[in-house]
This record gives sequence, C-alpha cells and structure tokens, in this order.
Amino acid sequence: MKHPLLFLLLIWSSSMLLGQKERDLSYKEVPVLTSAQWQSFEMKDDEDTGLLIYDKDRDMFVQYNGERWIELTDGGDVHGALARNKDMLSLRQSYLNNIEKSAKKNAHQVPKLKKKRRRALQVTEEDKGLILFDGNFQLYNGKQWVELGDGGNFDNLMNRQKNIVGLKDDYMSNWKRSYGIGLYFGRVYSSFFRDEKYPSNPFINGLADGWEFGINQNLIYQKFFQSRFYLGYQTYGVSETFVGTDRTVVANWKFNGAKASILPIMLTPGTRDIKLVIGAGAYARYNFSNEFSVDGFNGEVLTSTEDIERFEYGFQGQLGLQVHRFFLDINAYNQYNHLFSSFETPRFLDRRFIQTKSYTLTLTYNF
Repeated sequence: MKHPLLFLLLIWSSSMLLGQKERDLSYKEVPVLTSAQWQSFEMKDDEDTGLLIYDKDRDMFVQYNGERWIELTDGGDVHGALARNKDMLSLRQSYLNNIEKSAKKNAHQVPKLKKKRRRALQVTEEDKGLILFDGNFQLYNGKQWVELGDGGNFDNLMNRQKNIVGLKDDYMSNWKRSYGIGLYFGRVYSSFFRDEKYPSNPFINGLADGWEFGINQNLIYQKFFQSRFYLGYQTYGVSETFVGTDRTVVANWKFNGAKASILPIMLTPGTRDIKLVIGAGAYARYNFSNEFSVDGFNGEVLTSTEDIERFEYGFQGQLGLQVHRFFLDINAYNQYNHLFSSFETPRFLDRRFIQTKSYTLTLTYNF
C-alpha cells in the first residue's frame, strides 16, 4: 500500500464519525406533580403560557394555554417508536434497552432528538400522542407534529407560589442544594517549590498554615457530574529554613489576597444524599499584600517583596465528600506561573524561580 498512513487516517475518521452518530440518547425533564399541586398554582396568563407539567396521578401531560389547563397525552410509546426507527437513527441495541427502561420508570423524561432526526422519524397513526423534544416539545397528533413550546418557566412559577403544601418547600430545598449559593471556610497549608538547581538550599521546613473563606456556586448539578465556581479571600504563609555552618536562618512569608477557582470537571458517584467528589480545574489568585521577615539573622537581607508577582494562577485538584448540603473537600493547588517576576533576581540570592504549592481543607454549606 502506497499510503498506509492515509488509509489508517480514513479508518480512524470513519470510526469517529460513527461514534458521533451513535451518541447516547439524552432526555429533557418535565416537572412531575400531583393533580392537587398543579391545580393550586396561581397562574399569570402572560408569563405562564406554554407551561408543561406531568400529572403523576393520571399519567398525563397537561399544558397551560394562557387561559386554562389542557390535557394532552401520556407521551406515547416513545421507546417503541424509536426502536422502529433504529436503522435511521443508528441507535445501538444496548441503549435501546435503556430507552425502554427509562420510559417505563421515568415517564416525565422526554427523549431529545435533533430536529432533522425528529422530522425523519417514520411515524404512523399508532404513534398518536408521541412527545419528543428538539429544542421545543413536539406532539404528534396522528397526522403531523404540533409544537408545544419550550415547557415554560417553571422555576419562576415556583418562586411565586406561597402555600402549596408539599411542593414549594421540597422544590426550594432541592434547588438550594443543587444551585444555591454556598459559604465555605478552609484551612490553608502552603510551601515553596524552587528551581531544581537548588534541591536542598533552602530546605522546606514543613508546611505553613493560613485560612480562607468565601462563596461558591454550582454551575452544573447532575446525578453523577457537577461543575463549581469558588470566589474567596485567602491569607497564607510560607516558612523556610536555611541551614549554614554556624547558624540557622528562618525566612517567613505571608500573603493576603483574593482567589477564584473553577472546577469544570467533577465526578460525583454515590447516592442522592451522599456522594464522593473527584474534581479538576484551575485557580487564580491576586495578592493584595505580602510580608517578609527573617528569624536568626541580624544582617542585611538581600531580598524584597517588590520582586513578588502579585498575580498567580495554576492547577487545582479536589477530593471530597458531599452529605446533603454539606461539602467536605481537600483541594491541592500547584502554581503554573512564577511567583517572582524575573528569572534573574539578584536580590534573592540569584534564585531562578519560585512557585507555590498549597492544600486546603474546606467545609461548605449550601443555603
């Protein structure tokens, strides 16, 4: 074969396209309420038009049309319809089975398809009442697809309700745990990491401590996956010991500043109330002030806090435990840029660079 690399590239491209074509089916969730709950809503015609609810007492979708509630359908035999179209959709049998299980267990989860896929479905009279989501909810009435809208602003509606027993309290509790603002407090333990040319001078004398507090916000909150943002204030110290022939000198650093972190990838295996958290992301810190002092040395110190870079950023890893609204996390920070603004810093014993490494033990509560 003249071009084996080209042949391998074509095979790889084909496999990638096939993998993209057979992506797992996702779902659009419709709020599930009892008949008494949705019938107790205080509706506003202009704001609540198009609101879609699933009535679990009657296994029925209902929608507010701006004047009154309309009974729609039970959603149709969605897994049967998708199974009949499996060749056109290129659905794997492995998750065709999941479609059937999910449709039976969670009738309020409506399958999401791209518009061109939904339009290409081969549907007949027996599919009357079928509901799918392609950016809008679509109902097949036996002859054509009827657009139902995006489902309405359920969150805004819930915030207006005052006395719906067993609904608002439970909804707000879940919302706050999932997306509400959280307050966190943590202990900080830090050290310096120096150029490999100076592996033993100075010798890092353990970890210095500090503290941190702030707020956080869940950006994504799903069953086994989350994303989170932190914004806080941090003060931490670093202590180093220089050992000479006739004396020991201890250098003490202290930093104060604001810190922001984002963890876009957080795996959260576990149950609804108890989860293990494994996350990775990045942080940035701006030091408003820094202090430097020396113990055990009375001469002139050839260093200055003017050489310190105020802005630093780097990588963050997280391992933690979530219990209901409480989060207990251990975070590890590794600075990527250099704490000193220049590689050649004669004021500080001609060191090449300094970076920080730190750890925090953080406790968070979501209100």
